[in-house]
Amino acid sequence: MLAWEWKTQDLWRLGLDVAGLHAQQQAVAEGQAQGSGSGSDAAVQARIAYLRGLMRRRGSLRAKLMLELVPLMIQAGKGREALEEIELSVNRFPYRVEPALHLYAGLLILQLSSLSLPPPSSGSSGIARPPGAPFLPPFERPRDDAILAAATHHLQGAVNAGAAQAGIQRARAAVVRRREERKAAKKRKRAADGEATGDEYDEAPPPPPPPPGDQSDEEEGDDELPQGEWAAELARSYLDMLNVPTQLGAAPRNRADRLRDRLARESQA
Repeated sequence: MLAWEWKTQDLWRLGLDVAGLHAQQQAVAEGQAQGSGSGSDAAVQARIAYLRGLMRRRGSLRAKLMLELVPLMIQAGKGREALEEIELSVNRFPYRVEPALHLYAGLLILQLSSLSLPPPSSGSSGIARPPGAPFLPPFERPRDDAILAAATHHLQGAVNAGAAQAGIQRARAAVVRRREERKAAKKRKRAADGEATGDEYDEAPPPPPPPPGDQSDEEEGDDELPQGEWAAELARSYLDMLNVPTQLGAAPRNRADRLRDRLARESQA
């Protein structure tokens, strides 16, 4: 991979893996000297520390970093701290349009309050429990309406965030498509002008196709839903079990909604 082909997400994910691997190797070496320890707990703590440090330095990445931080905190037994951290930021943009954060908040409320739901049946939705999601014991109908209402609020927020995120992605794709159409129209116009004046117009050759086995992430992951989509679908499955109808668009308009509308207007211009 060439230097300019690296993306920001690739770099910080690589750093996250290195931080965990280094801490695990150190813990294993110390454990072997003392006759105990596997290093997995140290790796989780090192990854948490790495993500927190990166969140302080790179504010623009905080929403994506929190999606990695919350499962690690749950794995480390810090579910209550993870819930508090989500609730402090989930009503602000861009956290608000991340369905997985709303889903984690709803499931953590049920788990920490001893109100447990079973994972949705794979036969109905085909959505498996995502890695790092809190484990939910067998279901008993909750009797605490306040806790159920709080969890339902976050699950409904995951559905609404999924719809908002999908709208933003469609609007951005429309803007890119219109931009490419304008570029193609300009190329055709320059080619036509060159033919009219007798000048030769050298069009750049198309890029070579990727070699076999070197496909993009989108092509390799066709069978898997993106994170936002599976979070929204999983939240919808839990709402169905609670007999709560999903209400798309019930959330008040916010900065994400205005951004989606602006992108839609630009795509139509």
